[in-house]
Amino acid sequence: MPLGAGLPPDPHGLFPGQGLSPSPPPSKPPSWLFPHVVSFLLFLPIPDRNRWSEDYQDCRGTMQSPININMANTIFSPHLRAIQLSGYSLPANEMLKLKNNGHTVVLELPQSMAITGGYAQQYRAVQLHLHWGATTGPGSEHTINGHRFSAEIHVVHYNTKYDSFKEAMVQPDGLAVLGAFLEMGPRDNPYYQELLDHMQQIQREGEEVLVPGFNIASLLPVNLKYYYRYNGSLTTPPCYQSVRWTVFNQTMMISRDQMLMLITSLRNDDGKPLQSNYRQTQSLHGRTVLASFQPTFFAPKQLPAGKECVECAQGAGMQRQGKEQELRHPVSLTSICIG
Repeated sequence: MPLGAGLPPDPHGLFPGQGLSPSPPPSKPPSWLFPHVVSFLLFLPIPDRNRWSEDYQDCRGTMQSPININMANTIFSPHLRAIQLSGYSLPANEMLKLKNNGHTVVLELPQSMAITGGYAQQYRAVQLHLHWGATTGPGSEHTINGHRFSAEIHVVHYNTKYDSFKEAMVQPDGLAVLGAFLEMGPRDNPYYQELLDHMQQIQREGEEVLVPGFNIASLLPVNLKYYYRYNGSLTTPPCYQSVRWTVFNQTMMISRDQMLMLITSLRNDDGKPLQSNYRQTQSLHGRTVLASFQPTFFAPKQLPAGKECVECAQGAGMQRQGKEQELRHPVSLTSICIG
């Protein structure tokens, strides 16, 4: 099926008054700025965080990201379907550019990768990047019930109804970002190692390396049915309020050594360790956060203790299956099913 064809309308996220709060149109930059902004989002360093709201109008908007997701305040929407991905499994002979832009590590993605389900329209991939903390604390951008996870991956896409990323990024429905949390587990994650193996080659700001293609979907949860959805923004300048966010309710597990490699390998444009590259959570300003599952089902007060927690997870369709499933863990069960 061609991109954008045959998709049902989505009552949440594209049209005002139908679920999610409508996004105001982002402030439109002059045409001369477009090439700079596109490169900026992909590879260029980010300016002083303390000046964002002064230098970029949208950074002081009312629909900014990231946010804290209070599970008790989310609204279950049966219209939110499982995220479907196309073209995410890349052959090893397709080389991808991995770069240290002084703010994060960015992997440029081919436009053959797309989101083909779970949104009202289809979205082509642009890039993925990560946010992390330091040896002194975690560094996810979004938080759940005030809990900040060790790290967070973002896969950025643009709406195929627009001709290009630069056109889409200033439209209210222009971008879709898939976000997943990372936590430390007992063993190495071979999929994340595909990126971490090359971190030593891009230690300094501006350095880049070509890496062999691999299955990008393996960086995300196996079960793409359980997630939160809200209207927000890019989390770095120019902070355009054009993002339909999907934040998965399942964490990815990497080993302690891998987490240490992530947070200690890179340097920023000042030559200092590139750490704690996350933005603080922003006010909701009355926005609605939807959930594709019944949030109350996962509430701690409804989960029995001990071994029965495993049965709860299985009932939710989140049981672990082999080594691959052990690398993923339901967010709301992480600190509950212990003992």
